[in-house]
Amino acid sequence: METTEALKILRLRLGVSDLDAEQLLTSLLDEARGLILAYTRRTAAQWRGEFDAVWIRLAAAAYQRLGAEGYSSRSEGGVSTAFADGIPGDVARALDSYRLVKGI
Repeated sequence: METTEALKILRLRLGVSDLDAEQLLTSLLDEARGLILAYTRRTAAQWRGEFDAVWIRLAAAAYQRLGAEGYSSRSEGGVSTAFADGIPGDVARALDSYRLVKGI
C-alpha cells in the first residue's frame, strides 16, 4: 500500500479532516513503518502487504499517545490511563510470525 492510500485510511479512522495534520500523520506513518521493519528485522524492499493493516493501527496508536510521551500512566479527574511502551501487544503479536531469525 502506498503512503497516500494509508494516509486516507488513517485520517478516516482518526476522524481527522484537517489538511494541516497531513504532515504529522505522514510522519507517524513513516515512524510506524520504521518500527515494523525494525521489529521484523526486514528491509524496506522486504515490506509485505500483510503489514499494511498493522502499519495503520500502529500510526493511529502513536497519534492517540501524542502529548503523553514519557508517561507510563496518568490520572485526571478520577480517570486513570496506562500507556504501552513501544509497539502495543496486539501489534507485536500480529507481527511475530513475520520476524526474521537473527543470525548467529
